[in-house]
Amino acid sequence: MSSNGDTHTATAHLEAYAQRQRHLADQLRAHGLDRELDVPKIVIIGSQSAGKSSVLEALSQIAFPRAAGTCTRCPADVRLSYHEGPWQCEVYTRLLKDAEGNEEIREEPFGETICDPALVSGRIRRAQRYVLNPELGLETCLTANKLPALSATKFTENPVVLHVRGPTCPNLTLVDLPGIIANVADGEAPENIELIKQLARAHIQSENTIILLAVTMADDFQNQAGVALAKEADPDRRRTLGVLTKPDRIQQGEFENWLPVINGKANPLRLGYHVVKNPTTMELNERITFEAARESEEAFLQTGTWQSLSFEVKQRLGTRKLSARLSVLLGDLIKQKLPGILQQLREQQRSVAAEIKNLPMEIKASKSVSYTMGLVQKFANELCAHINPNSAHPAFRKELREIVIQLERQLFYMRPLVTPFVDEEVYAITLEPFKSKSNAVKAADKPAAESFTFKPRAASPEAKILGKLADTTSSVRTRPVLVDLTVTLKDDNFAELETPPGFDPMRLTLTDILERCDGATVDMLPFNCPWSIKETLITESVKHWNELAKAAFDRAQELLHNKYTSLATSHFAQYSFGGLEDAAASSMAELVQETVNDAWPFIEKVCDLELWPHTMNKDEFERQRSEFFEAFYEMRQENMPRPDAQTPGDPTDAQSCHEKWASELSIAAELCSSWKIAFRRFIDAFQGALTVHFIRPVSTAAFERVMEDLGLTGEHNEPRAREYLREAHDVAAKREELDNKKKRLDRGLKAVAEFQRGGSM
Repeated sequence: MSSNGDTHTATAHLEAYAQRQRHLADQLRAHGLDRELDVPKIVIIGSQSAGKSSVLEALSQIAFPRAAGTCTRCPADVRLSYHEGPWQCEVYTRLLKDAEGNEEIREEPFGETICDPALVSGRIRRAQRYVLNPELGLETCLTANKLPALSATKFTENPVVLHVRGPTCPNLTLVDLPGIIANVADGEAPENIELIKQLARAHIQSENTIILLAVTMADDFQNQAGVALAKEADPDRRRTLGVLTKPDRIQQGEFENWLPVINGKANPLRLGYHVVKNPTTMELNERITFEAARESEEAFLQTGTWQSLSFEVKQRLGTRKLSARLSVLLGDLIKQKLPGILQQLREQQRSVAAEIKNLPMEIKASKSVSYTMGLVQKFANELCAHINPNSAHPAFRKELREIVIQLERQLFYMRPLVTPFVDEEVYAITLEPFKSKSNAVKAADKPAAESFTFKPRAASPEAKILGKLADTTSSVRTRPVLVDLTVTLKDDNFAELETPPGFDPMRLTLTDILERCDGATVDMLPFNCPWSIKETLITESVKHWNELAKAAFDRAQELLHNKYTSLATSHFAQYSFGGLEDAAASSMAELVQETVNDAWPFIEKVCDLELWPHTMNKDEFERQRSEFFEAFYEMRQENMPRPDAQTPGDPTDAQSCHEKWASELSIAAELCSSWKIAFRRFIDAFQGALTVHFIRPVSTAAFERVMEDLGLTGEHNEPRAREYLREAHDVAAKREELDNKKKRLDRGLKAVAEFQRGGSM
């Protein structure tokens, strides 16, 4: 006795646990998680005349509506549960989308609990009308005396859900789909044929779905549309269970054709075939009870040829055996798949949480102003961090320095280049062949004048130059060259620079200087050059600086524009739909332009200042002047033509020749030394002006200016801030989709928690 009692108790516990598992699967589907989690289910498909609805009625013990155009337009989700109490049925509707078409899966009761089976059909009909036309409203569809006619093309995936409990109900969940049709009736849309097939394909393609294929024995097996769809979804025929209906309609002599199918030899299925007999039309009209229908079915399947079938086949005859088999199959499938489903549930919850986190933060209306202010503050702080000196992000400062270096080089390209010879000397030197130690180098083979880099000896005071260099004559002559400032600049930036096309340096010979002096010294003593001549030469050497500085300043503006627009995009792009990105960038553009209007006049004054030759750096000026003078003199010593290169010239004659041009050489030396000092002074001033009068004012004023232009500094600014933070339609739709999915997953996890605690159904 004890052993039998323990066995009974264990069996009861197993059955209760299996029922709870199935209930959990039903809950997951009720929460709209069927597609995300692939919850196990049984789906009934078949041709419209295959007796599919009768099979469903027999299994559920519910009379479904049979009026045309009702049961064929939406799925039915039928949940059957054994319950020792009185029979009851609850009708629900599950809308997969809201009125705007957004995914919002929700299951809601459609009326009160039904305790009279006779009332179920009418409630189902109204529920079907509601899921087909949710815009009518639930209450209207539930209570209205007359509902509007359906469209001929109207179909929906929204199911009507029936939860039936009773002492004769199996533990089983079934999904019924509209019957597959090959033709449409008058007034029906031809596209309905494919719509029904697509609905069936969507429900049976999952590997966790058992396909319950209804096949009428009143027609040829291969002629039935449901057979082809089942093969398409389950080519290995592992999860299809065939239900042969209307065995009482088999034509005389055709039973032998069906025996191979019943025995699993023709069109075999791993789950095999069951045979059921449903009430005839006459029996239905006479309102036969479910109990009487089952007794009639069992009596039919125990007579005649059916009685001669094998014991194994007899275990698959009748609705009760089909119901028990389906309950076991579904329970086993749920038991097998449930651990993986729970893992998927948790993984999807994490995935959805990550996706929501990656979306722009959703800001409450009450915090919109402070949040927008914080965005602008972060933008302004990062802008300062990039453009101010000694910043943690040196890229901008490096690019700004490159602009200054480029200006420096352009100024250098326009430097004064002096040929320390009169025109006749240049002509004589250029026409004569060069004589080197090899006596084989011709003038055409010598390097061009500007490419020659002169390496002077150590500088000496100008007062000693003439006497010291007079004895350094040489019998080897070379081509005269322009004195390039690279001689004394000693800067890596200019060590090997050549003047590129488009830049024309200021070129002077001693003849040019002499002519200017002669034109201005009519009433003056010889060898005296007025200051105006020197001033004019120095001014001409820097006259292009304003133009070049303006171009460099424009490049600095473009650099700053690119920086603040890229930062505006990185900080405000997610709110571009509300106009925040454009408004911030526009505000910065106005601020920069105003700063440009203030900064350029200052830089222009720096340029104008260089048109007035000046320096207080007397020692440096004297040093540079002496170096240039010595370089010019030495070049004359080395390059002056002589009557005979084989005979050294008279040093006294050479010295006399050079002393003749000492005044012009001195003017040239003053020009070059003045330019060099001004060059360094101007570059430093330009770089400082960029930072102090352009970059720094922008970084200092950015935050307050953007806030002011956004209209967020005064009162009643919350509506404007909310508008700036308004999300784009696609972002809002994505957020709503993820929020709805998260809610479904959360409800699913709550159901799992109740299941694991052993909660009630």
